[in-house]
Amino acid sequence: ARRPFGGQGFPRTIYAADRTGLALLQALWERLGTEHFTLYQEWDLTNIVVREGRVQGIVAFDRRTGQFEGIAAKSVVVATGPAGRIYGRTTNAHTCTGDGVAAAYDAGALLKDLEFVQFHPTALLESGILITEGARGEGGILKNVLGERFMGKYAPHVLDLASRDVVSRA
Repeated sequence: ARRPFGGQGFPRTIYAADRTGLALLQALWERLGTEHFTLYQEWDLTNIVVREGRVQGIVAFDRRTGQFEGIAAKSVVVATGPAGRIYGRTTNAHTCTGDGVAAAYDAGALLKDLEFVQFHPTALLESGILITEGARGEGGILKNVLGERFMGKYAPHVLDLASRDVVSRA
């Protein structure tokens, strides 16, 4: 199904009820079933090993065994998640600390555009628990502490369906 999200001119966000993440993982798992690979679950990257300017592999921590292990590799792709926990308030999970980016930097990778951090502007104030963007797509209205709508001042044509960056600045 498709629904409108902030910043969209037409409904283009594809979702699977309240199980979008699960649906994505199932599709990925089915695709991986046709490939030869080793799956490391519950492992944390600690270092990218570089010798004479060339990647040799990684060192990772197995949370299940409590052991560190070196894994040889000719190349390493750092496809890391968010780093929102470097900020005082965030909707990111507690594990989103930027460790993958730090490991890449320590290994000599050139980093770019780190100032572009995406924030979810709708969350419960005290806990930081995310209020899904779908709430705005389904007709949710943003109000200030006085109970007044305010998005007309910042995004008069789309109001509460403005993109995250616009709502965050508002």
